[in-house]
Amino acid sequence: MNSINSHQNVSPIASAINVLRGEIDRIDDQILGLLEQRYRQVSRIARVKDVSTSHTLAMRPAREQRIVERLSAKARHVPADDIGQIWRSMMALSARHQRPYRVLLWGPEGARTALATLAAARHGAAVTATWATSVEAARAEALRGEAILIVSADEECWRERGGLDLIARHPTGCDEHPWALELGRVERPGGEPAAPSSSPDGMMPTLGKGVVACLGGRGSFSEAACLKLLPGHELLPLGDMEAVLRAVREGSADLAVVPVANSHAGSIEEHRRLLTHPELRIIGEHVMEVRQHLLGQPGACVGDVRRVTSHPAALSQCEAYLAKQAWARTEAASTALAAAQVAGTGDPAWAAIGSEVAAEIHGLGILERDLQGETVNETRFVIVERRHSYA
Repeated sequence: MNSINSHQNVSPIASAINVLRGEIDRIDDQILGLLEQRYRQVSRIARVKDVSTSHTLAMRPAREQRIVERLSAKARHVPADDIGQIWRSMMALSARHQRPYRVLLWGPEGARTALATLAAARHGAAVTATWATSVEAARAEALRGEAILIVSADEECWRERGGLDLIARHPTGCDEHPWALELGRVERPGGEPAAPSSSPDGMMPTLGKGVVACLGGRGSFSEAACLKLLPGHELLPLGDMEAVLRAVREGSADLAVVPVANSHAGSIEEHRRLLTHPELRIIGEHVMEVRQHLLGQPGACVGDVRRVTSHPAALSQCEAYLAKQAWARTEAASTALAAAQVAGTGDPAWAAIGSEVAAEIHGLGILERDLQGETVNETRFVIVERRHSYA
């Protein structure tokens, strides 16, 4: 009787939640079944390769990156960052299933937190990163195919690879030590170890120099991301994203910095589509807070404005504010270009949405600050380079 009463006392909301949880349980069972199929395939690959006699790790960095990029582009409800974390953890577990390895870190005290965070992002919770006891011991363990090294790029001891493969270069987000190297012995597409570096004497390529392409000119948020991530590079500002990525493919730029998602506006689908080009690969990412301001002629006020212009992503981020205004909207190729156009009109009826730096560069006033609202507004930028033969 008490059981009957307890069922009768369940609210409609609780009942609906129980049904949904039951559906999640069913989905979890399906995921487990697929994971077991994946593990069986991994075990078969390990037997074919006979990993017990190999000195390379069961890792294919290029293939793994392409998997994450492909799935991130297909996903509609799962954030790209979550896709990366889930699949990288799963692939790290699969690699350890074939051949156990660990991640060793090496760098100055000021880079330790950044390197540990990078290791977790790259290899997931499956692998615990530890600090190497010495350069020699870490290098020897990696050469035996028992470890991946994530090290600060400005440490002189790692400029000589000594038989290790450069898996990737990563921005750390640390101002004093902006780059990290991921080193190890990994497979080529044909199953052989990756080819040695083509750099003379096996030296690492020089980081922090070269040309980086970005969208928009001085005062754009892409420029700010470039200055943060690649402080030693020469900037090549271009008018649209196709031109930015074409510069990397054709060699007029070494790298590009591309905005791909925003916490308010979501994924920038056009940019993601362009990044699927087979000659390009993503080598790092950075999340930056973006503050959008209303920029207008000096001495003007919000009441003077009749038309606003900016990049479509900036307009989208400020939709809640703009919906309250009876202004015409015009799209621009970048926030920096929008600011330049408004400055050129001299018309107080025109305003742009952009950064404080853009206002200073173009001699505009800030009519209203933080149009994106009180919540944090963040944009995810990725660093892109031309794809090499194996990495």
